[in-house]
Amino acid sequence: MKEKFKNFRWDSIVIAIASIVLGIILIVFPEITLKTLGYAIGIGIIVLGVISIIFYLARESSDNLNRNDFLLGTVEIVIGICAIIKIAIIIDLLPIAMGIIIIISGCAKLQDTVDLLRAKTGNWIVLFIFSIICIGAGIVLIYNPFDSMKILFVLIGVALTFSGATDIFRTIYLNKKIGKSR
Repeated sequence: MKEKFKNFRWDSIVIAIASIVLGIILIVFPEITLKTLGYAIGIGIIVLGVISIIFYLARESSDNLNRNDFLLGTVEIVIGICAIIKIAIIIDLLPIAMGIIIIISGCAKLQDTVDLLRAKTGNWIVLFIFSIICIGAGIVLIYNPFDSMKILFVLIGVALTFSGATDIFRTIYLNKKIGKSR
C-alpha cells in the first residue's frame, strides 16, 4: 500500500504542477485565443492516447489482462481528432470541463478532510476551506456569469492555480501524517 501511495503522490504532484503552470499562463496571457487552446487540448489528448497504446504494446500480453490501455488510447485519439475538427465545441465546453475538474478536485480534498477529521489527526479546517473554495470556483466556472472571455480565462487560471497549489499542499500534508502514523 505504501508503494501505491508513493505512486499516487507523484502522479498527484505532477498533475498539480501542470494545473498551476496552465493557470499561470491563463492569468498572465488571457488573450491566448480559445482556438489555440482548443487545438492544444486536442493534440494533448491525441498524445495521451498514443502513450496509452505504447504502454499497452510494451507490456507482456499476460500483464494486459484487466487493463484497458489500448481501448483508452484509441478513445483518446478519436476524441482528440474530433476536438481538432470540431474546435467550436471544445471552446464552448472548456469552462464547463474545467469547472467539473475543479469540483472533483475540491471533492477529493473534502474527502481527505473527512478522513482527517475521523482519524482525529491534524488541522483539517485548512483543507476543508480549500475544498469549499475549489468546489465554489468550479461551480462558478460551470455557470459562467462573465461576459468577457478575458475575465473568464483569468478566473480559470486562478482556479487552476489554486486547485493545483492546494493539491500539492494536500499531498505533502497527508504524506507527513501517514509517515507519522507508521
